[in-house]
Amino acid sequence: MPAATTLRNLVPWLPTGVAVAFLLGSLVTVAGYAIRGDDPAPAPGRAAPLFPPFTPQAGPPRNEPSPQTGAPQDEAAIGLADPRRTAPDRRVPEAQRSTPERARATSSTPSQRNPPTGPGGTYRVVDSFPGGFIGEVLVRNPGRTDTDWTVTLTVPASMTGLVTSWVEGAPQATLEVDGRTYTWRSGVPVRAGGTVPLRFHFNTDGHAEVPDRCAANGNPCTGL
Repeated sequence: MPAATTLRNLVPWLPTGVAVAFLLGSLVTVAGYAIRGDDPAPAPGRAAPLFPPFTPQAGPPRNEPSPQTGAPQDEAAIGLADPRRTAPDRRVPEAQRSTPERARATSSTPSQRNPPTGPGGTYRVVDSFPGGFIGEVLVRNPGRTDTDWTVTLTVPASMTGLVTSWVEGAPQATLEVDGRTYTWRSGVPVRAGGTVPLRFHFNTDGHAEVPDRCAANGNPCTGL
């Protein structure tokens, strides 16, 4: 009976004693590993996690800018170009550069060949006699509208003077004299496509019957 009583008294303390014994055993084991310099083995059921070996990566070169993070930038903003895109060749071939010059030369040719506008005149000698002659300037209007006309004669010194002048079949012109230059201005316009004969009688001291200059509306006379 005393032994049974003692056993009943020890039963409540049995878990505590087991825990104390386990704690003492763990301390002894850790102390033993510490003395020998070994690491204690990991507790069963809790294996140490495995990590891949760390490999250092080379940083950006000193002279190159570090890569930027954030939203992607446009190629034009960061100075990149698509290798498939090639800049157009803006050089103009030599043949094309010289074309405008030839075009200008060609365009100027017609303006140089264009005849003067307005009525023109034809000079001729109607009659000749000793000491003088009768001449004529036939004024022609090739235009489509009636136009005033002006005839100018500059005579040599051998034509000593104008005797008279008149317009055949039309109102008479007005005359202005400046030295040896005579200018007639129409009394009425010459009709479109029509003609007007201006005639004059000059004295001469020889055989000169051709003026030094003849013009109708600034256009040189023909027939000289």
